[in-house]
This record gives sequence, structure tokens and C-alpha cells, in this order.
Amino acid sequence: MSQINILATLQSWSEIPPGTVYRGDGKFDILDTTPYVAVKVKRKEVNVAGTATFTAPGETVKTRLELRKLAQAEHKAQKQKAAKQKQDAVIAARYLDLTTRIATVEAAKTKDEQDIVSITALVATAVANLAASEANLATRATALAAAQASLAAAVGQVQIDARTAVLATRQQQYDTALAARDADQAKLTTRQGNLAANQATLASRTATLANLQATFETFKLKRGIT
Repeated sequence: MSQINILATLQSWSEIPPGTVYRGDGKFDILDTTPYVAVKVKRKEVNVAGTATFTAPGETVKTRLELRKLAQAEHKAQKQKAAKQKQDAVIAARYLDLTTRIATVEAAKTKDEQDIVSITALVATAVANLAASEANLATRATALAAAQASLAAAVGQVQIDARTAVLATRQQQYDTALAARDADQAKLTTRQGNLAANQATLASRTATLANLQATFETFKLKRGIT
């Protein structure tokens, strides 16, 4: 194949090489100019790169190599466009993923903080209840000790029977107060455990959020997103 591509009008007796394309208005698009091709007027000459090295005034018809160059350029542009669209889709998906994850962790962190406030209030209530239970238990213990001493000082069966009944009541009151104290202690222990667990969860979420935000900032900086 020739290193040039010409567009020309030919002499009436000229040989037309195989593969020649007629472009209309008497113009032939020729790649292989054999010795038998008698050019009448050369309208354009194009090198192997598809660049016109000569163009007759007013000539607008494109030759094969020019069209091939245009097609290659268009193909390259389309390929680049497709690659960019694919890259943009990946970037958009990553952006959505990070922002969604950040929003999810922020919402969870806010709930953790609200839960901690609520549990802290419950712990304070439990502490107050336990203090009241312990004070009541101390009162019941004093009353029980007094009843025991009174029974020990009883004289006569009637007094012994009466004071024994009082002692039984005081013992029941003490047992009830002790059970209430133990229940309040268990409730406080449970709430303190819940508070510690929520505080640990909050610390973990805070660290996760910081990592996600740092990753997001790095991502935006790398992609030129403001």
C-alpha cells in the first residue's frame, strides 16, 4: 500500500486501481497509485498518519486515511468517555457508601449518647434508692435488736409471749428491708453494667466515626471534591 492517499480527478483513459473509492463529482479516493494511473487534477494528498499535506483550494471531501483518523479519534474519545463514566460511577458509589456509613454511625452515636444520659439518670435513682434501703435496713436492724433485748428482759409468760410476737414482727420487717436492699443493690449493679457497656460502645463508635471521616477527607482530597 502506498504511503500516501490522494483525492484526484483522472484522465478518461486512466486505470482505476482496485479498492479505489469514488467520492462523486469526478473525484477518486486512491490509496495505491500504480504507474497506469493518469491523474488529471490532484485535489488532496494525505500522509499515512491521516494528515493532509496538500489540499486544493475549496476542497472539502475527506479521503480514506482522513476518515480513518477521524474514526480512530472518535473511537478513542468514546473509549475515554466510557472509562471516565465508569470511573465517575465508581467515585459516586464510594462517595455514597462513605456518606451513608458516616450518617449511620453518627445516628448510632447520637443514640448511644442519649442512652447514656438516660442510664446515668437511672443509676442516680438506683443509688438514691439503695441509700434509702440501707437506711431503712439500719432502722429495722435497730428495731430488731431492741425487740431481742426486750424479749431477753421479759418477766412472766404473758410478757414473754407478747414480746416474742413483737420480735417476730420486727424480724419479718428486717427480712423485708434486707430483701429490698439486696434488690436495690442488684438493680444498681445491673444499671452500672449497662452504663459501662454503653460507654464502651460509644467510645468504639466515636473511633469508627473518626476513621470514616478521615477516610472520607482523604477520598475527597484525592478526587478533588470540595
